[in-house]
Amino acid sequence: MDSTSVILSEVDTNPIILNQNWKFHPGDDPSWAHPDFDDSDWSPIDPTTDIHYLTVLRQAEIGWFRLHVTVDSAWLNTPLSMAIFQRGASELFLNGKLVQTLGQVSKDSKKELIYNPNFVPFSFQFEDKPHQVLAVRFSFTKRNPYMNFLGLWGGNPTLVIELDQMDKAVKRLVSKRAFVTSRLVGKATFLLFLALLHLFFFITFPVNKTNLFYSLFTSSLALGYFLEHVFRFMPREGDSYFVIGLISCLFFSTFIIWGLLAVYSFAREKLDRLFWFATVSALLFIPSWKWPYEAANYYWPYYLTMGPLVAALVSWRAVRKNSKGAWVIFFGWLGSFVFWSLFCLFHGNVLPGFPYDTAITLDLAVFSAAVSFSALLAVEYAQTKRSLQKSLFDMEVKRLETEKMRDLDKTKSDFFANISHEFRTPLTLISGTVDRLEDEQKSPSLLQESHRLIKRNADRLLQLVNQLLDLSKLEAGKLTLEKEPGEIVGFAKRLAGTFSSQFESKQIAFSGSYPEGPICLNFDPDKLEKVLSNLLTNAYKFTPTSGTVRFDVSCQAQTEADVRLQFKIADNGIGIPAERLPYIFDRFFQGEASATRSYEGTGIGLALVRELIELQGGTIQVESGADSGTCFTVELTLERAEPGAIPGLKQSEAALDTAWIPQAPKPAGKRSLNHLAIRTTVLIVEDNPELRHFLAQSLQNQYRILEADNGQEGFTIAATSVPDLIISDVMMPVMDGISLSEKVKNDERTSHIPFVLLTARADSESKIGGLDTGADAYLTKPFDMKELRVRIHHLIEGRKKLRERFSRSLDLKTSEIAVTSTDEKFLKKAMAILEDNIANTDFDVVFFSREIGMSRTNLHRKLKALTDYSATEFIRAVRLKRALYLLEQKSGNITEVAYAVGFNSVSYFDKCFKKQFGKTPSDYLLH
Repeated sequence: MDSTSVILSEVDTNPIILNQNWKFHPGDDPSWAHPDFDDSDWSPIDPTTDIHYLTVLRQAEIGWFRLHVTVDSAWLNTPLSMAIFQRGASELFLNGKLVQTLGQVSKDSKKELIYNPNFVPFSFQFEDKPHQVLAVRFSFTKRNPYMNFLGLWGGNPTLVIELDQMDKAVKRLVSKRAFVTSRLVGKATFLLFLALLHLFFFITFPVNKTNLFYSLFTSSLALGYFLEHVFRFMPREGDSYFVIGLISCLFFSTFIIWGLLAVYSFAREKLDRLFWFATVSALLFIPSWKWPYEAANYYWPYYLTMGPLVAALVSWRAVRKNSKGAWVIFFGWLGSFVFWSLFCLFHGNVLPGFPYDTAITLDLAVFSAAVSFSALLAVEYAQTKRSLQKSLFDMEVKRLETEKMRDLDKTKSDFFANISHEFRTPLTLISGTVDRLEDEQKSPSLLQESHRLIKRNADRLLQLVNQLLDLSKLEAGKLTLEKEPGEIVGFAKRLAGTFSSQFESKQIAFSGSYPEGPICLNFDPDKLEKVLSNLLTNAYKFTPTSGTVRFDVSCQAQTEADVRLQFKIADNGIGIPAERLPYIFDRFFQGEASATRSYEGTGIGLALVRELIELQGGTIQVESGADSGTCFTVELTLERAEPGAIPGLKQSEAALDTAWIPQAPKPAGKRSLNHLAIRTTVLIVEDNPELRHFLAQSLQNQYRILEADNGQEGFTIAATSVPDLIISDVMMPVMDGISLSEKVKNDERTSHIPFVLLTARADSESKIGGLDTGADAYLTKPFDMKELRVRIHHLIEGRKKLRERFSRSLDLKTSEIAVTSTDEKFLKKAMAILEDNIANTDFDVVFFSREIGMSRTNLHRKLKALTDYSATEFIRAVRLKRALYLLEQKSGNITEVAYAVGFNSVSYFDKCFKKQFGKTPSDYLLH
């Protein structure tokens, strides 16, 4: 046996790698496979060396390897496994017998087929004798395409043969593939996660394109790793091997380009010649498999280090410009350059190696740039997000402030609209009363009533102005307390006494309780009286007839220096809903801001009360609920005063005059209809009793007056009584004037009634809104009573003229008679019913009212208002007009025509025809 043989003495737990004592000879001779061939003059060789360093083999392109093996008897005739990794194509001979073919061995590159099984084990065994000879016929032509695109990552050995038992080889292969798979897939998954993360960053903040380029950079690396995994474990031959390798190269070349773009974007540098040079260098990696092996082998180190070097240079520019985070990027790419350089040195055996040296340096090279870049971009994104959140927060604050200002503007707008209403109503009464005094006979009773009305409304205006002035002084900090000594119990009793008559007029039971004995204190009587009067006035407003109000004053605590008093005003009125209770002391707030608010008010009374109480160092609380009454509790701590310092019980000269509270005038109600039955009827809908009473008195000499204090009541009266004209305020409880006008004009029973709106809102938008509902006139308070009378007269006379025109001739189209589309529809419907029943002798008013869907009374009133005909007269007039037409058309004799239009008596037909047209039917035909 040759001295260079390998001795296989026993089965080791690890695979036996046959990497020593091989001999090589270039050329090709089949006899070299025979075990007895003398290979003593062959050259020793290590086939596991990179083919780049086997110069003789690369030059010859085809040759033979031989290895002599001495096998222990334990290995003989035992099934074993042989696993091979190779660069090229080969045929394996054992003792001159061909045992395995890997690819197609040939010196002709067109016939040669390079193949690498990647350590896939196949079965074989040593037979008979201990001395065995392995011979390998091997080829790798220069002209054959360099197919191992990713050989760079795992080395390029020419031939590696492992021997082991079959079961162990299979387990080892599975384990190795699992390890490589987990390593490659783990790295690829991590890179893909980074890619998706920064893609999300870019989508949420597209201004920063660095995240997009970095996402493409890491995704290219991730996809390249996935394909490398596929590439490592597939047989390296055929088209699939070529396609996957080519795509893998594409990803591994473009990842450098995306990385450079990310660095240039981060550094805010324009793409220069250095970038394009590095880009071209990276793209050359794709066709490098076509190059001669030597050229490709020298190109790879250049390809791996050029991109990171350029990236490090560009990031250094950012460092010099003091860009935030530039140092992180610089060290990341500098580390990538250093580790790629170490990888190339270890791979080329320039530096002494250690286990997994190339794998470690490769991963560090890839992840040093990727992780550093990602960390910086993530921090920048977080900072940008915080900045955006702060900006959004600031914008939200501004939006809320804008909404608050808008709400405040709306509140102020409502306030000014309401206070305008409050001013215009007394102004209307004052100016109207003055005009009335000028025009009418000045009887003593009229003068006395008029003077009282003027005085009440003037005081009301003065009180509104004083409230506004007090608020203005409070805002300016100029409203101060003017304390003086006084007896508080008598003060409270006198104040309550001024309200007794008002409560009695509304049949409200008013009671109270007071401390015993005089209590002398220093206090501001004017401001205290304003507080208590405002609360008592609210109790009067919001307590219904037959309700109760209590005014209790009590001492809660007292010392030698001061006394803590409690004033409690409670009623069983309408109460305050829970959702509005927190806002009742807000300036300009009103429980009802709509046009249907139930009570007058400006929204400043309770705000003024709270601020006056706080000015005196006191507190105010309220307990209330919807329909459960309201209780205000005021607590004040006041200093004691010497009784001798009080000259007498002195009322404040600036006391609030409550005489303006409207005394319920004698309701005009539904005035007697008997003695006014022939007069025109006017319905007045107004929630202010004084103004309603004033209008009724001003118009009662010309018209029969009906009254209502809200829109709902007004519509009920209008639908049942059908007045000739309606005058309505706009802002009223339950139903406002705009809604009332719209409802009246859309109801067949009332659509013909002229409608006049009175309002404090003088803007054109409100006026147009009122007229859009069908209102015939729109007057702004304060209005001239003469103008109102003229408007009423013309509207009623206009309606009369329309009725007269219809009564004279039935040829008019309904659109000429109807003022509104509802009236037009009603008349068309009435005419259609008559047309359908023109020949029906049983068609009468009862039949007519049933068909049209109205009561007989309402049908009569409606037709009388529109045509000046009663229902019976309307039926007869239409029949006679049709008879006249038939006679003119000679559609039959008089008898036939009479029956055709619904008359069952010819004599009665003659009589009615003559009354309508002044001639009998016979005379009409003769002429």
